[in-house]
Amino acid sequence: MSESNKNQNFFKKSFHKARRVAAKYWYKLYEPYTIAVTGSQGKTNTTTLLASLMPKALRTDINLDTLYNVPITALKIKKAKQLCIFELGIDKPQEMSLHLEIVKPNISIVTGISPVHTDANHLGSLENIIKEKRKIVEVLTQKDYAILNYDDLNVRDMAKFTKAKVLFYGSNPKFCQVYTNANLTENTNYSIDLKGTKFSIFDKDDPSKEIRLSTKLIGIHHVSNIMASYLAFKTVNQNSKKPDSNWQEKFVEVIENQKPLEGRMNIEKGPQGMLVLNDSLRANIESTKLGLKTFNEIKGTTSQKIAIIGEMGEIGENEIEIHEELGDFIADQRNINYIIGIGPLLQNSKESSLKMD
Repeated sequence: MSESNKNQNFFKKSFHKARRVAAKYWYKLYEPYTIAVTGSQGKTNTTTLLASLMPKALRTDINLDTLYNVPITALKIKKAKQLCIFELGIDKPQEMSLHLEIVKPNISIVTGISPVHTDANHLGSLENIIKEKRKIVEVLTQKDYAILNYDDLNVRDMAKFTKAKVLFYGSNPKFCQVYTNANLTENTNYSIDLKGTKFSIFDKDDPSKEIRLSTKLIGIHHVSNIMASYLAFKTVNQNSKKPDSNWQEKFVEVIENQKPLEGRMNIEKGPQGMLVLNDSLRANIESTKLGLKTFNEIKGTTSQKIAIIGEMGEIGENEIEIHEELGDFIADQRNINYIIGIGPLLQNSKESSLKMD
């Protein structure tokens, strides 16, 4: 490295360090009411949903690395008790601790845990991912709220590590504050097509009321993200000085008009009139499964379904077993006509899927 590049890197690091210090004190000065979101999948979609539900809230930029995003966002706070939404991604040890040096969440959401960034150059293991992401609920006080995905066992277990009031969402009516029956095959109100997803959710505070939702977002995984955003939106409204009695109607309206993010289950036009379902932005075992499951379940098309998937990186020493697990899952997706795999690790998926047949 040249001397000029060394000097440039030194000044960049020094500037970033100074910005972090300034952001820490700026945040403390204004004490914003903060929602923090983390997870191996679903966090960006959940953050985007929350920003649509609460358009006056300050939110992190989805195009910036979180290490830079957090201090930059904190320094944009303009008034006391301002509502802020922070997406807190991590891929190295102690990164969540760095985020939490600045951000003090009142509501923490954990969307799901998957073995991504478990290679030696990142977090090293699934256990390290859980411990690092769990810090987002460990810092909460008794006055705060932890919104956790009950259907993810690793996330559910985080309830033991927080003083906050725990609000579960998922498919179990007994334990979840908000729940859905969208996973049940006998549920006639659940459907996926190229126009979006239709399903129902139920609030434990009023279980007799079925909240029917129709969204342009395509996929069963969006049901989970929407339930998480429902609980956060409800909690913010309940803790507001002027609660809105029509908050639930506004929630339904926003979800109905929400558009998919680019590269996350959005429809694009391909050559010769083909329709392309683009879910290419990042992948782990859970997001890949959910993408394929959605593609398999989509109705209203007579065309052949062709899935193009790339191998999953940064998943550590269990990469072969995880790709074999994907192959087992692929074998059950009977409505997909062809699957094209890119990358040598997908040979393990191919062999595993053929065994299942």
